[in-house]
Amino acid sequence: MFFQRSNASKDSVKRFLMQVLAQDCNTVPQAFSTDALIVCEAGLTPGRRRFPFRDPYFLMVTCGTGTVVSTVAPRIAVVRRMLEGLHRDEIFSGKGMHLLSELVGLDGQFLAGPDLKFSCSQQDFTPCKPPRGLRMEVLQNSAIHQLYQTDGFRHALRYSEHSSRPDTIAVAGYLDNDLIGVAGACADTDDLWQIGVDVLPGIQAKGVGKALVSELTQKVLKVGKIPYYSTSIANLHSRNLAHALGYFSVWTEIYAVAEKKLEPVTRLGRY
Repeated sequence: MFFQRSNASKDSVKRFLMQVLAQDCNTVPQAFSTDALIVCEAGLTPGRRRFPFRDPYFLMVTCGTGTVVSTVAPRIAVVRRMLEGLHRDEIFSGKGMHLLSELVGLDGQFLAGPDLKFSCSQQDFTPCKPPRGLRMEVLQNSAIHQLYQTDGFRHALRYSEHSSRPDTIAVAGYLDNDLIGVAGACADTDDLWQIGVDVLPGIQAKGVGKALVSELTQKVLKVGKIPYYSTSIANLHSRNLAHALGYFSVWTEIYAVAEKKLEPVTRLGRY
């Protein structure tokens, strides 16, 4: 599954993302354009995003119409019975979350999200000017590893030289030669790269994060890849940043993780 750079419009990006989501959920792209509840059996499908397959698996996605749930076989009938008759908005609100939390809690899991997922196309991208005094440096592949020596940018960097989702491009921001922020892209699939950003406390809300994401988005699009990032529904600053750069909403997801390992979900661009 490859993305055709020559068709880098919003519609073509969305079509491509539906294919990726179909691989994530082990279903077909058409499942995300219906207004029905679809529950399917999860599987390690080629082309899925390279996140760990957390067993027992649970991923729930909506692209604004119906709801697609991907989970392990023993849960399928239970999920259908729990959610039958509920509207998408009910499923993704407190009522649905309560029911599903009880289900995954039986296996020592909890629900993360809802996360809003955004993407951008070449035609929609709106770059911004960096704030005065900000110097940006672009690093690629193994050159990014030098940034691992400085902790505090774990929303933007994988901090691993052997990750299944390797860091591919990073933009480091400097003020008076001090590293104050990093935006990084990791390869969730060969053609879908996730963007994350970190800015030091006290520097936030000054346009630094927006400038770093703008520069990184431009680089990702230039090499023919699709950028995307996620934010929690409560992170209004992140959503506003996305829209200002031409990002558009594509899907919302909820997923189950183990109680013993809580991974941040409110950051920009990373699980």
